[in-house]
Amino acid sequence: MQALEQAYKQKNIKLFESCLAPDFRFELLSSEVSIIGIDWNNDGLKDSWWGYEQEVEYHTNLFIDGSTDGSYPPPDQINLRLQIPSQDLWESDTQVGHESWVIIPCLFDLQLLYTANNSSLTSNGVARFYLKPIGNLWYIAVWRDESNI
Repeated sequence: MQALEQAYKQKNIKLFESCLAPDFRFELLSSEVSIIGIDWNNDGLKDSWWGYEQEVEYHTNLFIDGSTDGSYPPPDQINLRLQIPSQDLWESDTQVGHESWVIIPCLFDLQLLYTANNSSLTSNGVARFYLKPIGNLWYIAVWRDESNI
């Protein structure tokens, strides 16, 4: 979780990638699917999640390239603050096959700063991180956004 905060602070896409499991999923609240969901399987319906490649692409835009429509350059500074609860508040994942996973619910504050026009964008809310061990390391397998836009 600390590496995730550092990846944002440093705008380091390689460090960000190293936080994610290869089968990573970002999951949206059902109320947000119509707003920011993407139709991955071309069935005409927006999906409530996306995978590793899309998440890395989004963060490459955030850290390096700016928005795909050109309306925002990459921010000059990014601050992500996760309020990681004490370990006794972490949860076990009860889904079959996830017996070794842990779920860490975090409050977050995200700030994007733009010095050229002295502006910022902020977001805050709750995220649930589902971490799974691979070898001796932990990776984010699911990042569930539980905050409202």
